[in-house]
Amino acid sequence: MKKIFKEAHRMTREMVNEYGVDYKAQFSLCLSYLLEKEKEEKRGMKIKMKELQGTRKQIKFANDIKKVVIEIVERLPEAIEKYSKNEEMAKKYMRRFEEIKKLFESYEDAGRFISDWKAVIYADNKAERVGIIADKLEEEKGISITWRIIGKLQEEYITY
Repeated sequence: MKKIFKEAHRMTREMVNEYGVDYKAQFSLCLSYLLEKEKEEKRGMKIKMKELQGTRKQIKFANDIKKVVIEIVERLPEAIEKYSKNEEMAKKYMRRFEEIKKLFESYEDAGRFISDWKAVIYADNKAERVGIIADKLEEEKGISITWRIIGKLQEEYITY
């Protein structure tokens, strides 16, 4: 949020210098524009999985698992942004999130999805689920997000 305000002030100063407009009014417009832009970017972070194929029972179970897993995975961009040490690391982990997003969007077979992610649904709480997802992504899929960020995300679930 701090970055958005700084950028809004920068944009406003440019407009005031170039066109002589009212600072407060222009700042309001710039801030509104940047907040809307951020919302659009976050919508792009949503995972759009394909309709899974399999038996009716497999599809129902896979959809139950999907709901639990996707809820956590879609929180990763926010956690990366919030807990990365610097902007360079945030960009690095956001690129990895894009790999994670592609992975989930590539699933077509309910049986395969169940086999890969069923351990998550059996976890006792969301903090434990975060750890299971991170382990599976790193060990089985070769995609890692730093444990510092994963730990902070787990803490968020513990404090709720």
